[in-house]
Amino acid sequence: MVETVFDTIGITGGFIPSYIAGVIGGLAALPLWDFLKRVKPKGQ
Repeated sequence: MVETVFDTIGITGGFIPSYIAGVIGGLAALPLWDFLKRVKPKGQ
């Protein structure tokens, strides 16, 4: 059985299927990606 990072840390207190953990990670990455696009130097 594959354990996710969330299971190892115990944030959820239980099992999260890996695809749900992937969706959560992807949604969390979107605002970070948008922020990094905005702070990137204008010349590049």
